[in-house]
Amino acid sequence: IDYDAEVAQGKHDKIYDFIYVMTNTEAEVEVGCTGWGAYAKNWPLAKKAMDIMCLEMNFTGVVLGIVDSNGNSCEIPPSCQDKVVTVPYVNYFEGLNFMRQSKFLLLPQVYDASPRVAVEAMSLNVPLLMNNQIVGGWKYINEQTGEFFNDNMSDFRSSLAKLVSRLDSYSPRSYVELNYGTQKAGSKLRAFVEENFSDRVSLPKKSHLLIPSEPIKMTSPPNDKISSVTGPAHIPDERPLFDNDGQGVLESESEDPH
Repeated sequence: IDYDAEVAQGKHDKIYDFIYVMTNTEAEVEVGCTGWGAYAKNWPLAKKAMDIMCLEMNFTGVVLGIVDSNGNSCEIPPSCQDKVVTVPYVNYFEGLNFMRQSKFLLLPQVYDASPRVAVEAMSLNVPLLMNNQIVGGWKYINEQTGEFFNDNMSDFRSSLAKLVSRLDSYSPRSYVELNYGTQKAGSKLRAFVEENFSDRVSLPKKSHLLIPSEPIKMTSPPNDKISSVTGPAHIPDERPLFDNDGQGVLESESEDPH
């Protein structure tokens, strides 16, 4: 995205204090929002955090993915009525628009390891308020990107206050640009594959990056070993490397195509 152009166009003007993303709740609502999705996204702790923010801070927010196709919704705290917008499962781009309009992303989950929404939010320059017991994704929190809070909520208020006081000081997008992206991830992936799968994959000598792409179906039986490639490479083996069908695909990029 052209972030500066989006800012100039007003796409990042803030409407909500916080955003929280649940799962697709079509089945969750039927079981009182106590299913796997609610467990993974830690919906019970999210409600506790929302209650504090709505009742004590008078915050507004948007919660994605807690309304089913019949209009039934997971129950939000009474203090958040008329302050929090509840939204059905939306497509990717609609979700990003809600994120653009929010001041920070609430991440109370523990077992939803390294949630993709964390990096999506940071890429849109939205800081994070994250449970410090999350099993993956903790690496994203630093002085540029947001704050932790304890899983028992003992320091939630102080962490929230610190986050709010520093909203204009965080620079999560700059952190993502400096540390992540195709060039950096592609270089690390190439080194990893070369170190661990050299008996199965032969990479072009002048290539510097490996960039995963969508798996495609093989039209012929796999060879015992992949020869050098300049395009997509199949990874043959009954043990999956990048997908559940054992048909991992990599695109190799080289600075010198010749």
